Amino acid sequence: MPGPNNAAGAQPGKLPVIIHLPPAPDHFLPGKGIRKTKVVLHDTVGVDSAPWLSTTSRPPVSIHVLVRRDGVRVNIVNYGDTAFHAGNAKAGYLNRNCLGIELESTNDPSNPHGNGYTEPQLNTAAHCVATWLYSYGLDFDRDVVRHGDIAIPAGRRHDPWLLDMADFRARTLAWLAFFRLVPNDAERSKYII
Repeated sequence: MPGPNNAAGAQPGKLPVIIHLPPAPDHFLPGKGIRKTKVVLHDTVGVDSAPWLSTTSRPPVSIHVLVRRDGVRVNIVNYGDTAFHAGNAKAGYLNRNCLGIELESTNDPSNPHGNGYTEPQLNTAAHCVATWLYSYGLDFDRDVVRHGDIAIPAGRRHDPWLLDMADFRARTLAWLAFFRLVPNDAERSKYII
């Protein structure tokens, strides 16, 4: 799908395929009207992560969205609910106020030649984050962070390892610019999902 250029020249890609995988009851907390104010980017450091993020991890670990390597977006925890993903983090970054997105990969500091991120995966993740920025009135530069930047103690987490944040920012802002150019809410709801 062609879209407008942003200042960095990025364009939004194709709309992602989205599937829903409900989490086990102990893998999230129902929303209680707490506003989402931050977005935390993660990577899985493994493959076939959906079951682990929705039902099998002990203690429970969960995420709002998992982006598979083929670019399919797996919505796990409803956006208004609390997913367990931030862990011990800097002030202001609590599970209850942070939306979390995982990119499936085998990247980590002990495997610097992991499988990286795919083009469809980066497009889908940027689309999702742009949706959140638009829907919650958030700002990329102020409100989107890597898990490794907020985890405490420092160095406890490194994800998303090797994600080019300048490139990801350009991709996300291209989607956001596209959303803002859609003429009305009914039409926009086809894209902001």
